[in-house]
Amino acid sequence: MKKNIFTIINFLVVISLIVWMILPNRTILNEQKKKQEIKTLEKQTIESYFQNLKKLNEESQNYQKEISKVDSAIPQDISLHSFAYFLQKTASVNGLIVRKINLGQQTKIKENPNMSFADVGIDFLGNYLSFKKFFDEIEKSSRFIEIQEFKISSGGEAKKDQGLEITVRIYSYSSGK
Repeated sequence: MKKNIFTIINFLVVISLIVWMILPNRTILNEQKKKQEIKTLEKQTIESYFQNLKKLNEESQNYQKEISKVDSAIPQDISLHSFAYFLQKTASVNGLIVRKINLGQQTKIKENPNMSFADVGIDFLGNYLSFKKFFDEIEKSSRFIEIQEFKISSGGEAKKDQGLEITVRIYSYSSGK
């Protein structure tokens, strides 16, 4: 009987030692599995993100022509003198006489410091049809140009045969990189 009790106690001690040693390892194993699942999910998310980026990059290759138009529309530098020459040439081709060009300063845009603009004032003398042709040419230009304001006046009695006096305020933008 003593032998049976000793065997039972030994059996219980061995079982309790096994449980005492295995259960903590099982919780550690479960924690490791959870961590592995999280890492696997993160990896899948990152792979999906990079696949999406690759797809978007391939799609953007289809728009290279349009992107190059935007790049040419917003040049690196405004170059006010060449812009004034462009305006003068466009005006004369369309039958306007340039009386005066005021070149403004190149100014950084507050919302986007990488972008800048220049204010250019130009006074013309000509008729309405020439003025319309000039604006059509400016609109067809690849440069990003904004016409802020324009004023048309008849020029008084002495200048009636000369046509309209036109004052235009134009903004031209550059990337300023």
